[in-house]
Amino acid sequence: MLESFNSAIEGILYVLKTQKNMRIHFILALGILITSLFLELTKIELIALAFAIAFVVVSEVFNTAIESSVDLFSPELHQSAKIAKDISAGAVFLSAVNAAVIGYLIFFTKLITKFPAIVFRIRQDSPHLTFISLSIVILTVLILKATLPQKKPFTIIRGGMPSGHAAFAFAGWVAITFLSKDLLISAITFLLSLLLCLSRIRQEVHNTKEVLMGALLGITATVLIFQLFS
Repeated sequence: MLESFNSAIEGILYVLKTQKNMRIHFILALGILITSLFLELTKIELIALAFAIAFVVVSEVFNTAIESSVDLFSPELHQSAKIAKDISAGAVFLSAVNAAVIGYLIFFTKLITKFPAIVFRIRQDSPHLTFISLSIVILTVLILKATLPQKKPFTIIRGGMPSGHAAFAFAGWVAITFLSKDLLISAITFLLSLLLCLSRIRQEVHNTKEVLMGALLGITATVLIFQLFS
């Protein structure tokens, strides 16, 4: 029994180590669970949340198992192998859509009433701080790019540590959130910022670490400036 349990844990760890999507799922699940602590969820809502998280994780595990099996039995390119992988990936996509719908029904309806108060607790009205915070973020990015050792050639607006696009995008997201105090506007801005960062990674202009550092820089600097001077 202990050996079976250990094998199961090793399987999960293998998926975490080798599959970027699984790591993303775990990070999102962690953030969702932390957020749920502040929303006073009912037992039914907790059950739905747990089901949604488990469904996505299990789907990703099965997807990885199917991909490994297909690669084992069909190492060469084959249309049937592609179809099998596409179908298993489609199952993960459907589970993610299901989780997004459940998350919307649980979190959005609760957060939308509390969101203005949450934002007000973090900052006070000072619109001019937006310009100042974005300017400081840009200057900080330039200084870091000039001083930090870089792994590959870069230009000021393309490549290098940290990602200036990510820093600017997420600094803008924080500023817009503070000024609008509207959850829907904040969510749309966050999604656009995230898509911009993903495009930088996909185009291989930046790696994940550079984008994450840029995003954290933009968020932290903007929040601190609004807190200190508003």
